[in-house]
Amino acid sequence: MPESSQNNYLLGFGFLRRSRSLFGNCSCITLLTYFHVGIQTRLSTAVPDAVLPPPSLESYRLLPCNRTSCIHAVVDAGRFGLHVLGNCSCIALLLYIPVHISRHFLRPAGRIHQHDEVHTCIRDSLNNPSSIIHHVPGFKVILNYLRSILLLICVTSTAQSATYAYITNQVSDTVSVIDTTSSQVIINIDVGHRPAGVTASADGKRVYISNPESQEVSVIDTSSNTLLKNIKVGDAPVGIVVSPDGERLYIADWYLNIISIMDTSTMKIISEIKVGKSPSGLAISPTGDYLYVANRDDHNLMLINTETESIEAIIPVQTAPFGVTAAKSINKIFVANVRANSVSIIDLDNDNKVTNIKVGGFPYAVAHDEIQNRIFVTNQHDGTVSVISLADNKVIKTITVGDYPEGIALHPSGGSVYVTNWFDGTVNIIDTDTLEITGEIKTQDGSRAFGNFFSTH
Repeated sequence: MPESSQNNYLLGFGFLRRSRSLFGNCSCITLLTYFHVGIQTRLSTAVPDAVLPPPSLESYRLLPCNRTSCIHAVVDAGRFGLHVLGNCSCIALLLYIPVHISRHFLRPAGRIHQHDEVHTCIRDSLNNPSSIIHHVPGFKVILNYLRSILLLICVTSTAQSATYAYITNQVSDTVSVIDTTSSQVIINIDVGHRPAGVTASADGKRVYISNPESQEVSVIDTSSNTLLKNIKVGDAPVGIVVSPDGERLYIADWYLNIISIMDTSTMKIISEIKVGKSPSGLAISPTGDYLYVANRDDHNLMLINTETESIEAIIPVQTAPFGVTAAKSINKIFVANVRANSVSIIDLDNDNKVTNIKVGGFPYAVAHDEIQNRIFVTNQHDGTVSVISLADNKVIKTITVGDYPEGIALHPSGGSVYVTNWFDGTVNIIDTDTLEITGEIKTQDGSRAFGNFFSTH
């Protein structure tokens, strides 16, 4: 990318000023639109340390960004121009088209008139190159500007994503889909009989549900929130987790004492691993190298190498481990021990050292808040959530929630924890800063959501 250019074409609102610029970008192109406003104004909110050039400078400069991956191009149109701060995702408030750009340039050099050619080369988000050549006599400048605004609205509206919670309702045989932006249930999806476990693929395209009493796994297409298929699996699938790459689905069978491995592309079981008695909760390492299995009736946690499908370690915990959560940034595992009223913290970097912390009655599942360095534990019999500081491994607060809380997960934003209440058919929302309940959402009967139930798409 050039560092400067003395003559730039600038597309004006009804006029053109002399210019030429070569503008490269990493993830999006800013909509470089200049208005004949008579005063110097900025369209965007400038980032720290970004200083615009004086109005008399008819060129553009590159200013460093506080992120190492991009550079801001500051463009000045002269006395009647509008300064625009261009570049990728660090821009605070800019009209932009989220497409991949190889080059954006206006040509040729020198003073130009309204019939001069403007050439823009754009590669869209599907990597299909297109070239648009416009002859720009008079009113077409305005028309092209309006077309750009329309394209911008269309592209950005489709590019945005949202986070949804997929809550299994064991009594209703449904999954309630919650739009976490509006805190509303947008649809209830019929699945198998007595749905319990849930896991969402990292790409946001699929959600998998375990149905113990119909011996099935339900596959949900998140783009349409429809049931794709019910797949027969074993005798009682409960715990369920999908690999980070989305290619393998691991299913704990409560009665057969095995982990079934499904190829998600073919939706067929390709392998089985013999584990301990009554396997319940499953978790997987961030890299997908290890699967963690809580064997409730053997009172231990198994570490399984996913490549060799071999058991590499068996770690004793306390009585009846059930829910399992693997930390993402630290090498620790959190296990809720139902009949011991405790949580076991396993430090994999310290010879699998186990630290046990007392919580409420019948702890079921655990959510890890990496930002606040805490874990949240649902206590079924107490109707509470225990909040534990990992700095000193102590309970710092006990929060009263609905009746018989079970599933729990941290919202991807990190700002809240969602708790499902089986007897109430509700979901409570806990603010991770204040540790107060900020909302309650009505679902259907028997809400469990055992697993990672958030999907962003």
